[in-house]
Amino acid sequence: MQAEQVGEIAPSVLVTLPPGGKVLASHELMLYKEPSVKMQRRTMRSLGVSLSKLMSTGAMGGQEESYFLAEFEGPGHVSFSRDRGGEIRIHPLGPGETLRIRQGHVLCFDPTVRYDIEVLGRFYDPYARSQNAQGGWVYLLADRLTGPGTVVYQSNGNALSFALGPGESLKTSLASLLVTEPSVTLQGQIWGQGTSPLANLGLAVLNVYGPGRVVIHSGL
Repeated sequence: MQAEQVGEIAPSVLVTLPPGGKVLASHELMLYKEPSVKMQRRTMRSLGVSLSKLMSTGAMGGQEESYFLAEFEGPGHVSFSRDRGGEIRIHPLGPGETLRIRQGHVLCFDPTVRYDIEVLGRFYDPYARSQNAQGGWVYLLADRLTGPGTVVYQSNGNALSFALGPGESLKTSLASLLVTEPSVTLQGQIWGQGTSPLANLGLAVLNVYGPGRVVIHSGL
């Protein structure tokens, strides 16, 4: 596919498909398409995601896009948007190259890209709302995409990229993590617990350890 960003405030991506060319996207993201572009639903199972993983991650994410994608076939143009402000990044993946993109941020990708779902971690957030009281477990779910092919994703607000070397790390909030390479490891932490006038509440942070590439975003 050929992909280009359109617009700035609430940007979209315009994909040009040759005859027989295909692109995959979450089904609710289509902004418009030409009549010559065919569309059909693809299940995650048809993409190789196991039923057990679908059941577990679907329950954690609670979104229909956890189970289905839409496949568009050219010739023609189709546009996708998440209807919000933020940077769109078009990333060509080489053979075997993998990105883990926080679920809810992928716009579209080539059918040659291998798709899977990954749980990056489970962390206790004292400020999260659970059914019974304040505080609960937060699951970081990611779309795992492996090349060759092109992947398009969108941040909330500005996207900041870091290349962490071995032994290097950074701290960020649970909501700010956007993209990591598979070599990057994560660890949740309640920071400042017991050292402030707020007693044992603390601040939920995410420790990110290299080596590998990391992208965080400024919006929530």
